[in-house]
Amino acid sequence: MNFCPITYAPCGDNLYSEAGLRLLSPDLKMLKELTYTAEEQRREAYNRASKMSVQGVQPKLSARLSIKDEKFEIVDTGGVTRK
Repeated sequence: MNFCPITYAPCGDNLYSEAGLRLLSPDLKMLKELTYTAEEQRREAYNRASKMSVQGVQPKLSARLSIKDEKFEIVDTGGVTRK
């Protein structure tokens, strides 16, 4: 039994609940799993981070939601936007 990371509702064997996907976009029927491991995500965030250092702030990894491809794409800038 999985729990949707968007709504925290049970979603059976699916990665996301239907309600969670609708919150991202009414046109989204499924969302593919991010192909990066946790370590790869940390590495990408570090490599893409600007050279600013603030105590207690961690590098963030930006992603853009592609409704057409049903996946998040890692981007340098732009954050989560609909495409």
